[in-house]
Amino acid sequence: MNIEDLTQIVNKYDLLGFIEGGAPDDEYQPEIADIFVALRKKSMDETELVEKMKEIFTRWFNASTANSISAEVYKNLAHEILTEWKR
Repeated sequence: MNIEDLTQIVNKYDLLGFIEGGAPDDEYQPEIADIFVALRKKSMDETELVEKMKEIFTRWFNASTANSISAEVYKNLAHEILTEWKR
């Protein structure tokens, strides 16, 4: 998986509705870059990746915004990312 693949997955989920609202495809690029670096640094399971993504979205936005994303959405996103990551 490369960063472009990760971008496609994250944009498909559009966690905060920015893409649907007309934002450019690179709207989540800082968050995607952080997720990509985290995945390269350490092997993670879904639970760990969910926590890392919450941490990243909290850092780039705020806790309220990060917590507005449902646990199920984070879990589904983590599952899809890790499935592709392991290919």
